Amino acid sequence: MCASTSFLLHSLSYATRIYGDGMEFLDQARMESGCILLDLRMPGMSGLDVQKELLRRGGALPLVVISGHGDIATDGSSGR
Repeated sequence: MCASTSFLLHSLSYATRIYGDGMEFLDQARMESGCILLDLRMPGMSGLDVQKELLRRGGALPLVVISGHGDIATDGSSGR
């Protein structure tokens, strides 16, 4: 899924960079410009854990969290 999303964005002329897990991203990413795309379920840290750490560090880049595993607890729906 990660490689497919990167390929799609690249085909639309967006530069992409893939990281193996949340900790690798936090250790290596330059937070100068761009948009961060996270999955709820990633190796090591979850996407929400990465988001919390970015907020703790004062990160200000736009962030999109996706997942194919959403449920009531994560997507905020009321079930109505």
